[in-house]
Amino acid sequence: GLMVDNMVAAGIDPDDVDLVLVTHLHPDHCYGLVGEGNAPVFKNARVGCTRLEWDYWTDVKKLELDDFRAKWVEGTIACLAPYRDRIVFVDEAREIVPGARAKITPGHSVGHSVYVFESGGSSLMSLWDCTHHAVH
Repeated sequence: GLMVDNMVAAGIDPDDVDLVLVTHLHPDHCYGLVGEGNAPVFKNARVGCTRLEWDYWTDVKKLELDDFRAKWVEGTIACLAPYRDRIVFVDEAREIVPGARAKITPGHSVGHSVYVFESGGSSLMSLWDCTHHAVH
């Protein structure tokens, strides 16, 4: 709940963000894309995720389930609604933007991905929930 405050404190204007890469569409990873009244936090951004993740967590048939998924699907649809025409489906076959690629890592979620960023001969892999477990 403090993402925007922390960005602003770091000198980052959310209106300057043009791409948000989401590893998966669980509530703690995508609900922060909207603020009060479901207004987009990143007014000028595209949102990237895998097609498989999108299809799973925006499937309206899951609204009829009698478990946590119904609420999660409802929330995911609502928080992605302002970005609906700005969704970018990522895959391993092509760069998302220069120096950024997705690696598909299903398990934690059906379409989970991690991102690899390369620049100047160095690389960084952003794992997110790919490696978390109570043991760690």
